[in-house]
Amino acid sequence: MRSSDLSSAILRPAYFFGGGGTLIDNVAGATRRLPFAPIPAGPPYRIRPIYVEDYADLVVEAVGSSDDYTIDTGGPDRPEFGDLVREVAGATGGRAKALRLPMRA
Repeated sequence: MRSSDLSSAILRPAYFFGGGGTLIDNVAGATRRLPFAPIPAGPPYRIRPIYVEDYADLVVEAVGSSDDYTIDTGGPDRPEFGDLVREVAGATGGRAKALRLPMRA
């Protein structure tokens, strides 16, 4: 894209929330049905959430722009994935325990 004469905007999301069918919805469902929630072992996996409507606003702005740019669209919060699972489970009545597993598992 960058080598063409077309303008381009690259919007890099981390994960969406709001609007249904998101990572948080999937985590909530899994923690209600499963005895444990697998969390990748190793360095903490941090996520950067963005609300779907905020991302949509950025897309509309990018479509109307002739500038070339790349931005990370996630918000300032960077929770660790295991903490997110525990928080969602607690808020939704999930009983699953967060369990760190090796990546190959």
